[in-house]
Amino acid sequence: MQKFTDIANRTILPPSHISTLVKKDGNTFDIIREILATDTISRNDTAAFAPALKGKDLLETLSNVWHFVKRNIRYKLDPIGQQFVKTPSRTWSDKYADCKSYSIFIASLLKNLGVPFSYRFTSYIQGGDFTHVYIVVPYQGSEIIIDDVMPAFNRQKPFARKKDIPMTQISRLSGIGESSYATKIIDLGPKSIGEISEGEMDLLIARDRLVTERDIVDRNKGIGSLTSEKYGDSIDMIDSAIHAVNEYISGVSDDIDTDLALIARQAVSGEFTTAHEIMGIGATNRNAFRAQKKQRLYNKRAAIKRSLPQSTKDNIWGIAELSGNNNTVGFLKKVAKKVKAAVKTVAKTAGKAAKATGKVAAKAGKTYVKVAKKVVKAAVKVATAPLRLIAKGILEVALPKAAPFFLYLFITDPKLLAKMPAKVQAKRKKSEKIANFIVNGIGMKRDHFMGIVRNGIMKHYGKSPENVIAAMTKGVSGIGVIPVAVITALISIIQKIAKAKGQKGESASAADAPDASDFGSIVNTVVANKVAQEVKQQPENRSALNTDSENPDMPLSASSQSSSSDSAGAQNIQDSTTSSGTSGSGNQANQVQPDSEKDDFPAGGKRTWSSL
Repeated sequence: MQKFTDIANRTILPPSHISTLVKKDGNTFDIIREILATDTISRNDTAAFAPALKGKDLLETLSNVWHFVKRNIRYKLDPIGQQFVKTPSRTWSDKYADCKSYSIFIASLLKNLGVPFSYRFTSYIQGGDFTHVYIVVPYQGSEIIIDDVMPAFNRQKPFARKKDIPMTQISRLSGIGESSYATKIIDLGPKSIGEISEGEMDLLIARDRLVTERDIVDRNKGIGSLTSEKYGDSIDMIDSAIHAVNEYISGVSDDIDTDLALIARQAVSGEFTTAHEIMGIGATNRNAFRAQKKQRLYNKRAAIKRSLPQSTKDNIWGIAELSGNNNTVGFLKKVAKKVKAAVKTVAKTAGKAAKATGKVAAKAGKTYVKVAKKVVKAAVKVATAPLRLIAKGILEVALPKAAPFFLYLFITDPKLLAKMPAKVQAKRKKSEKIANFIVNGIGMKRDHFMGIVRNGIMKHYGKSPENVIAAMTKGVSGIGVIPVAVITALISIIQKIAKAKGQKGESASAADAPDASDFGSIVNTVVANKVAQEVKQQPENRSALNTDSENPDMPLSASSQSSSSDSAGAQNIQDSTTSSGTSGSGNQANQVQPDSEKDDFPAGGKRTWSSL
């Protein structure tokens, strides 16, 4: 078994150590839904490891799975009042789990081993709620039980009732039909599209851009370089901000300005920079180091926040701006403003409803504003159920895949566009028309559309849109023809939106896509080089979300700015540093006997977290 452990340490993907509050007052249905939702994003975590457990036949394989989990992952209850639903990566990092996370871990292994299975939810009281879950595999007309809460393989505790959910039904039953992890290109988090506020969307897109740029650096310089770790510091900061927003929306925090301003100030001060300390120490140690750092800094911010007088909190952004680097401060300040606006709008409506029913105003102010924070004004205003079902999948999968089609939208200067060949101008006009159809059809912000498209282009080409256009202008080889998959993805988006809205969609074909030959009329090398340089210098294209001039540049810390030689590989991208957040992994729970059904999720009133 030790050899399996060694292989697992090398091959199971590291977690992000992000915990998101999914439901403040979760019930059994919420927890089951989150288990199934987490299942859909967990296959890749164990993809490289699972084959090591394959035995000479199915029974030996299943035995290997049960014994591996039993010997390596300690059984541990979640803290009272909390329910953590963890990905396999997070479970392996923590080395402890309860029945929920055990089941998700085992399910991931079985998927990668090609073994069909079901989640079995059980109740031990007649008519009671489901309180336990484990995995069941069909076998020779019967079944094999894989429940690592039990003391032996293929054993289950007698139950009063059960519900089996086969792996083939999970996507439909969990409501995760919006997206598929197998093809997910941009990760917009676990929330449904109707629950993501505008400020959160800003943060999620900014985070994906940092991840994308870090991946480019890793490809060119190798994983674990100094520049790569600096990106890790910046991602920590964005994660911290996302966590703060979730706490505010869920009612855990009542002051998003102070939360984000403290993160900004810490980021600008450089006290969270760890790139030099952890460069090259290995994935396991690096992730543990970052997790400890984020927890420590979260605790420090919480202590500072408690000690601040109200007069200081009232001027918290002014104080933060004195720290320097207004890019970071400005970015988070705008996020705070957007989040407050979303929550405030709903809270005002709830307050009016309270007064209309004759409730005491003071009670309404306390009760209804708290309730309102659970339902924010979403960044994507999807009006119909069919669109809600497909919108997140479009934004996470199809739009990033179709992104190269919209390359010419990054020629934003009218004077520069006028210098472009007629074919470029015509194709840009076509892509603008289709972009408007998508933006208006889904009901999303234009800057969010452009942010997702920018990230998708960078994932496709390994460089910024401006650098791609500049290379095409100068006739640099290697740009290539837009793949058929790009056009297929675009047509799919148009058809889905048109069908959901009951209207005619825009037409699109490969002939409308950008191509290096579009610049053939610029034959003068000097002119081509000049135009290419002007493309790269467009100020609008250096903002965090690329088209909205109100948005600042990506967060940048003076303590982490790399030299030109250190940042080779991620062209025209700004390095950054900063950090913090909480991993949410500090479970303090008493261990119980492994055959106890008390493990298990409650009937209601518990905080339900997604731990990645």
